[in-house]
Amino acid sequence: MYIKPTRETKKAFLIFTLICLAAGFLNGLLGAGGGILLVWAFSSCMKDPQADGVRDIFAATLAAVIPITALSACLYGTVSAADIGKMAPLILPAMAGGVIGALLLGKISTAVLKKIFAVLVLYSGISMVFR
Repeated sequence: MYIKPTRETKKAFLIFTLICLAAGFLNGLLGAGGGILLVWAFSSCMKDPQADGVRDIFAATLAAVIPITALSACLYGTVSAADIGKMAPLILPAMAGGVIGALLLGKISTAVLKKIFAVLVLYSGISMVFR
């Protein structure tokens, strides 16, 4: 069964395509920031995200950011094998933290998750301005 897209759905698709393009651009240019834009875009799709909806937004954002980040890292071309070797000891703890965070995601309230996210975004922005 084929459903013909309406003018509104075409417009929404174009807007979200541009937002996702901007998220990839930010991630490639700055090495970060794309995920923040995607969280905002995905959450604006939901009228009233409940607890599961917010978790779905974070999961969808991670699913999108991982390949964007991997591609950006490959294309930077300025990271030498020696630099990667220096960073290697940090990869496993970061992965372990990701597993722990994913396991805790289902146990932390949506309101707390939103506050944690907001504080991290504010802290990151302020610290970038003053460095």
